[in-house]
Amino acid sequence: MKKSISLLLIMALLIAGFAYLGSVVKEKHSMSDLTVTIIVPSQAGDKAFSDSAYEGGKYLTEYGVNVSYIECKDEGYKPQMMKAAAESDMVVCIGPEFWEITDVTQEYPYTNFIWFCASIENPEDYPNLHSVVFAGNEGSYLVGYVAAAMSQTGVIGAVLGDEDSYYNGVIAGFTQGARQANDTVEVVTNHAEGNYNDFQLGRDLAKELLDQEADIIYVLPGKTGEGALMEIKENDAKAIGLGRDAKTDYPQYDDVILCSMEEEWGSAMFNIVKNYYDYGTFDGGTVLLADTARHYIGITYGDKNSAQLLDIDLTAQISNLRQKIINREIKVDTAVQ
Repeated sequence: MKKSISLLLIMALLIAGFAYLGSVVKEKHSMSDLTVTIIVPSQAGDKAFSDSAYEGGKYLTEYGVNVSYIECKDEGYKPQMMKAAAESDMVVCIGPEFWEITDVTQEYPYTNFIWFCASIENPEDYPNLHSVVFAGNEGSYLVGYVAAAMSQTGVIGAVLGDEDSYYNGVIAGFTQGARQANDTVEVVTNHAEGNYNDFQLGRDLAKELLDQEADIIYVLPGKTGEGALMEIKENDAKAIGLGRDAKTDYPQYDDVILCSMEEEWGSAMFNIVKNYYDYGTFDGGTVLLADTARHYIGITYGDKNSAQLLDIDLTAQISNLRQKIINREIKVDTAVQ
């Protein structure tokens, strides 16, 4: 009799346990019908923001999230955000072009928004908006060190985008890292003023820097960057990619690209949306600094088929410097000193 009671008790506990586990699993996957719209400023194939966004979307789709895309093709940013907000649980906007997002978040308070590449004042006032800012200054420190260490002329350059806080940080880190390697190095720069899609402009901007004897140039992504790469190659100089792995994006210029500072947009997007999908966790009203310590910033040398142009001693130095940034032994500037 006691054995029967014990068996019944064990069975009851097991059933209760399975029921509890089932409720946990059900709760964890309660976002299985989550709809996410990713809005890009340009279109697929830009080798810049849009392609990084599509990579993140691919990871999410494979994970089971319902993902759709809107390509603004350089216009209509606010109407497209509103359209997405009306149809989606979550809207992901890529790039500074979406500065009107604060207005849209207030018009659609029950939609969650993620804004990559920019932050806002008083983020706590926007509880359904999570901003992500990449610490491009930290990765730029590393590639600045490479540029100065490998320069033969003592002059290095950078073709940048807008004259904004992000690119100010990029050139600050680049300059600081360069002067760590060579305190007499000269850094010359110019800006594409946010135009990522002008091949000839890229050539012209690179030529300006080459004429100032820059022999290694830090190059922004996109069509403008591709133009700069062609000019650099034709003048037997060297390049460094900014934001994406330029060696894999532009294999035709592999022999002149030393390395790249890479921002892991796709990984950051995946992790933020995944947390919401799995657990309902959303850090609205906050700004995430996607930095080296969080493994969203790094330096890349292409893939197994890429030409390796740095010697082993220099790559070891870069690895050591990267760890010091992670440990906060090196504090990277956010503005040129």
